[in-house]
Amino acid sequence: MRIKGYYLDGKSSKRHEASLELNSHRGIKLYLYGPSAEHIGHELIMFDADSIQIESRVANTAREITLENDQLFISYDNEGVDALANTLSPKRHKGSFLHRLESNLSTILIATFALISLSYVGLVYGIPKLTSVIAQSLPEVIEAKFDQSLTVLDNSFLEPSELSQEEQNKLRYLMKPYYQGFDNLNIKIEFRSGFGANAFALPGGTIVFTDEFIELTKNDDEIIAVLFHEIGHLKHKHILRRAIQASLLTAFILLVTGDLDTLDIITGLPTLLTDLTYSRDFEREADQFALEQLTLANINVENFALIMGRLTQVNRMNSDEEAGALSGLEHYLSTHPAPEERIQTILDYKEAH
Repeated sequence: MRIKGYYLDGKSSKRHEASLELNSHRGIKLYLYGPSAEHIGHELIMFDADSIQIESRVANTAREITLENDQLFISYDNEGVDALANTLSPKRHKGSFLHRLESNLSTILIATFALISLSYVGLVYGIPKLTSVIAQSLPEVIEAKFDQSLTVLDNSFLEPSELSQEEQNKLRYLMKPYYQGFDNLNIKIEFRSGFGANAFALPGGTIVFTDEFIELTKNDDEIIAVLFHEIGHLKHKHILRRAIQASLLTAFILLVTGDLDTLDIITGLPTLLTDLTYSRDFEREADQFALEQLTLANINVENFALIMGRLTQVNRMNSDEEAGALSGLEHYLSTHPAPEERIQTILDYKEAH
């Protein structure tokens, strides 16, 4: 049995055309060939068969046979190497099991199904659960750092509020009784303009209302409804969890694909869509929190539905062109659940309570 390949002496990267041969005394003979591929005519080295290590087979890639003193023999003759391994000892043939696995269609299908199933469980249950644990364990000083992002927003998207100081103080006085029971959230109310009709919370406890949003509301109860929604985001640490989940999601997909170079290309869209799904779940959770708090405060939850409907109408009017171009992808590319779904949830909650 003679196997053709290449020999490396373990001292340099230069390789020599060579062949391996197993004799009747379980000895491994290594022969060198000259530049013209003619046999030199002498045995280079004799090895004890028990001293060699044969690499596992992976498809039809080159196999490595490790010899004594870091010497190496490389061959593309996988059938010959398999025969050598089986002749020496079936137990030595470490590649046989792996090769059988990758050559078996049923095994491949089962492994693929298992990978997809584990990936689904990890994405849907594992990452959100781990994210929640991490977010709840982080010290408050880290969350407070996120409030510095308001300065960034002030320098880029937001403008100073045009509400008078008296109006701002009146609104803060209105809201205070409803958030003072959440002292651990360090809630602080701010007002800005230039960002459309909106309200948002930062992880450190700052809740920002825009002038446009205040103008859109018809009564104080609508303001309180949205206040509770934003407190829900703070209570459940949604912004912090989104930041953590984005990192975990990228790491998870990298673990599955194992390809760092093409990570952005391959995982960009799945990562985006999965993150948007998490975001919609957070909005639903914040909505539920708002409904529960409105009920405790004896405020009609219809006020929440009314302001949500008005916000939806205004936002759609401001983005008609974009909505027309993306209408087919609206559900998938939205960070919020469909407005109709949210409003129906509110009405269903009212009917049940």
